[in-house]
Amino acid sequence: SPFPEKIRDPQTQLMEPAVGGTKNVLNEATKSGTVKRVVLTSSSTALHTDAQDVIDSPSGVLNEECWNTTASLTYQPYAYSKVTAEKTAWDIAKAQDSWDLVVINPGLIMGPCAIGLQLGAQSVGLMKGFGDGSFSTGAPRLSMCVSDIREVARAHIEAAFRPEAKGRYFLGKHETDFFEMTQLLRKKYGDDYDLPKSSVPKSILWAFGPYIDERMNRKYVFRNVGLRMKVDTSKSERELGIEYRPLEESLNDMFQQLIDAGILQKKR
Repeated sequence: SPFPEKIRDPQTQLMEPAVGGTKNVLNEATKSGTVKRVVLTSSSTALHTDAQDVIDSPSGVLNEECWNTTASLTYQPYAYSKVTAEKTAWDIAKAQDSWDLVVINPGLIMGPCAIGLQLGAQSVGLMKGFGDGSFSTGAPRLSMCVSDIREVARAHIEAAFRPEAKGRYFLGKHETDFFEMTQLLRKKYGDDYDLPKSSVPKSILWAFGPYIDERMNRKYVFRNVGLRMKVDTSKSERELGIEYRPLEESLNDMFQQLIDAGILQKKR
């Protein structure tokens, strides 16, 4: 799915590419007659929109049993495109018997890039912002779950080749927030790089967030900032053999890659 910085027409910018692309690929898989398994990259946003959704759910835990029911074209349309695309994939899979479907649901993907750093990528831009002073006035305590790219890659391989793999696999092992991530980075890089030292109060984000980023509307701030979710990735550990590295390692490896590429400079 595309992740445009500015969303003016969510139907055209998000829904049509996400759902249409999913249909095209899976219909071709059926036509081929040789495809036996499809591994689809979905997202943790297909499981939930807000941290409050998880807190209010019957189990109170984010896992593969969860489905996003609160996103729409007018509220967090990216998440809506992801859950709609995944549901479309399951509908197509159930309508045929030549291949089976396995879905991977990562969180925000961090960690070192294998094929070059793309500044337009959400995670790369975020990590750059952590270290270049963009958050010098404070980082928000915006709740999210994070996955390391290396574990995401391994999960795809295991899902493709383990005959017993089935259903969905949630990989958002690390429940965290922006401020917490920057403080992990400060342990190693705080003396040399302009990492934030404080968090932004929720009241400030609620008041001014919509003017800074249209996605940071007041409903989103209220339902995500300063909240903590419980997550459960035990299915991926048990059935795919995924061993999750510490979040600090993922962040440090990615931050160092940006330094080595000359994207991040030491503070003066």
